[in-house]
Amino acid sequence: MANKFLRDVKSALWQHQREDSSNTFSNRESTILQVAHSIEKNFPRPPKLRNLKYTHIRVAIDDLQKTVSPSTLPNKLSDIRWFLKLQEVRRGFIMPSNKKIGLDRRIRTTHTDKSIHEPGKYFIRLSGLPLQSKYDKMIGSRDRQLMILHLQMRFGLRLEEACKFHPGRDIHKETIDVISGTKNNRPRKGIPIRTPDQIGLLDRLKFFRTGTGSLIPVGMKADAFINKMHHDLDKIGFSRQGEAGCSTHALRHLYAHDRFESVTGFRPMVEFPDKGSYHSTAIAEAGTEERLKELEHEGYKTVNRELGHSEDRWDITGIYLR
Repeated sequence: MANKFLRDVKSALWQHQREDSSNTFSNRESTILQVAHSIEKNFPRPPKLRNLKYTHIRVAIDDLQKTVSPSTLPNKLSDIRWFLKLQEVRRGFIMPSNKKIGLDRRIRTTHTDKSIHEPGKYFIRLSGLPLQSKYDKMIGSRDRQLMILHLQMRFGLRLEEACKFHPGRDIHKETIDVISGTKNNRPRKGIPIRTPDQIGLLDRLKFFRTGTGSLIPVGMKADAFINKMHHDLDKIGFSRQGEAGCSTHALRHLYAHDRFESVTGFRPMVEFPDKGSYHSTAIAEAGTEERLKELEHEGYKTVNRELGHSEDRWDITGIYLR
């Protein structure tokens, strides 16, 4: 009975493995299999998928809380909700809100600046990296890779989103769309084009011969090209283990900081040594406490939307800004 339950879970997962990026599916699969094993462990006769109750899920959540950090748990709950809504399960209605589960939905933060403020030297190093291997020749030039990094920095795209960006489809007169490679397969539309740097980048992209529509080279699969990006970035020290001490996701953090300032007129709290120094700078710009709260709310709302975080995940946006 237990083995059948696990087989049914795996079968339901695999029916949907191509709906999202390989990384997103891998994360979801890991969470759901943890949940399935927990249910098997605690219930000798596990139910059919369409007979799952919150009692079963609650036990699994309790087990998850013992092994993951408070900041990671909401991601796990999101994975569970996704699974329960699948056609093969149809039990989405049993899952209560995070608040009812007992999670604090207020903004959580470690007050750690995860952005990179001087990425230019890594761009220069990448542009000078010799094209030697057969994969280098498939890429054609470092311009392709540099434009991907600039998309991350100028528009806050994730690396996979930037690689799968389709200039002919995604660039409009005053906005861009982010369609492919997004988390949870949620496209972001209408991200405004605001600055000369953004306009310059998009003009270059419009005339760049991609060969495939997206920025993935002809003859390379998406996963292979993304791995190639990581490999080349590691060579120039732009990785968590390298000189930079961070991945290109730090460019997305930098975009969040810049975008917050464009809305509020001041930098986010995460760039200040403490809350007091942030407040003195922010209140000088805002004028009143009431206006400060309004500006902060608008800044968070804008960054949250343009980064593609769901409306109930302001805690994630808080990690970028606080």
